[in-house]
Amino acid sequence: MIRQKIELLKKQMPVEIRLKQIKQVCVRLLKAFAEVCAKYNLKWWVDGGTLLGTVRDGHMIPWDDDVDVTMPREDYTRLLNIAERDPQIFGAAYFFQTARTDDCFEVHAKLRDKFTTALTEREYRGSHNKGMFLDIFPLDNAPELLQVREDVAGFVKTVAKHTGQDIEPRVPGYYWDMLNSVLKNIHERNEHSEHIANMVFWRYDRELIILKKSWYEKTVAMPFEGMMVPVPYMMEQALSTWYGGSWETPQKVNNCHRGYVDPFTSYKEYDELTKEEFEYLIK
Repeated sequence: MIRQKIELLKKQMPVEIRLKQIKQVCVRLLKAFAEVCAKYNLKWWVDGGTLLGTVRDGHMIPWDDDVDVTMPREDYTRLLNIAERDPQIFGAAYFFQTARTDDCFEVHAKLRDKFTTALTEREYRGSHNKGMFLDIFPLDNAPELLQVREDVAGFVKTVAKHTGQDIEPRVPGYYWDMLNSVLKNIHERNEHSEHIANMVFWRYDRELIILKKSWYEKTVAMPFEGMMVPVPYMMEQALSTWYGGSWETPQKVNNCHRGYVDPFTSYKEYDELTKEEFEYLIK
């Protein structure tokens, strides 16, 4: 893709129209996910930026470009098995992505829209599906000892590195199975822990965030973009843990994923993108 084509794409998509369409795609992804979870009685919550928008604003954060949900480990495992048996369970417009179903390098599941584009710094290359997405994270029982948590975080980071697109040979499915097996074992061994965690999120160099299990023991429904979504009963405590005490004050973040989202064009149109062109695109 040459720069002239990139400039043409930008001119064809005024910011306000693009943001409106991004929201619509995200809501469709969430509805498709919610329908499958309802059909199979799977427990889940909106989380991360989606939880923040739901609780604080009652709608999607204007500058957000994806959806975040979490599930108990048991329900997450059931969802993986259901989607593996029936890849079309979410409908023809969507793709359930893991390192087993695609040559990608994520350590958690995603639901992708096949006809859109979401390019990030980590995954603008490769033949894998790069459509707009809904992140699906498992919540596991967390070890109580800090040293064990740090060891787990180190393991997750190593696995994430070895599913990377620059590693040869490419065997992301092998590391995917290893990661889920280990985290499932940790989850079961810490059945009586008072804490849970999105441990796959520990792949990033940031504080090892721990949540109290009691915050998620009850679920309440709240309105979000024309639908009712499940949130943890003690949502304020969860948000304070993720975002600090100032979570109630909106703070705009430009390009939070350091990437580019095109809700009108298939990611396949960007397959030949070079690093220089990607950097130019996200300016």
